Amino acid sequence: MNDTAEKPYCIAFGIPATREEFIWSLSRPESDYARRWLGGWRQYRAQVVSDLETVAPDLDRAGVELVRGLRVGQLASLFVNRRVVVLFSHWAGDKVEFFDGMAGVERIMAEIPPAYEGVLDLCVCHPIALVERLLASRPPYLVRYMKQEAAPHYWLYFYRDMFSYMGARNADYLKAFEVIAKAHIALGRAAEDRA
Repeated sequence: MNDTAEKPYCIAFGIPATREEFIWSLSRPESDYARRWLGGWRQYRAQVVSDLETVAPDLDRAGVELVRGLRVGQLASLFVNRRVVVLFSHWAGDKVEFFDGMAGVERIMAEIPPAYEGVLDLCVCHPIALVERLLASRPPYLVRYMKQEAAPHYWLYFYRDMFSYMGARNADYLKAFEVIAKAHIALGRAAEDRA
């Protein structure tokens, strides 16, 4: 069921989000991310999927649709009636991983509607070539990205907190991102002080 009209935000997973997706990805030569988990499914479940299962109900309540098994050809449909699209995936070489394989910058650019006016959040490690191309195209949308490695478990909780904050305070994305980033930094420092 697609509640696009009711859910103005989405987090779309190009990396595996279930056991079946993880096993399928391991069998595909063009998949990269699942192979990086030397502890196999048990490690991946403990460090990614169990956290996703924990935050999923809160994200749903905050108006976030979770799209699992994202194929590159489905990317364009995510931008319809959405204020924020988070691509939660993996970057290798010069490509982003989708459930059906790796996609280069030009292929991804072809999927982003030129008229989109929301936020495209790349929760992808080191997507600099894609970001440069997105920014050079002078999009009407905002691109958020990170230059450093993204720890999936951290970002799942971050997005849960941020989208919950947005819903509770009717805050825009940038304000919520700033507030939650500061809160997470403060919590991290407090934990370090206690250690």
